[in-house]
Amino acid sequence: RGAMTLAPNASEKKLVLAGLARLRAIEALELTAEYLEDADLQQEAEVAGARIGRSTYEDHPEQTRNVLEKLVQLTQNDQLRDRVQGFLDDRD
Repeated sequence: RGAMTLAPNASEKKLVLAGLARLRAIEALELTAEYLEDADLQQEAEVAGARIGRSTYEDHPEQTRNVLEKLVQLTQNDQLRDRVQGFLDDRD
């Protein structure tokens, strides 16, 4: 969260989101969710959220599902939407 605050522009924030994608923590997933509606950062937030969500679902199913469902609703990336929706459907 601190790195996002310190990042001076969208390009630096994109790098932070890319780094978050390597984390496997619910806090990282929730942070990416904050940027799903930011036009400048949405793509990076979606990719990071999808990656993180696969690893947080088992320990935090409700929180993870909430973020991933939001991602599915907002994304314009059909492949990502289908992949994330498939992941969620497999867990029903």
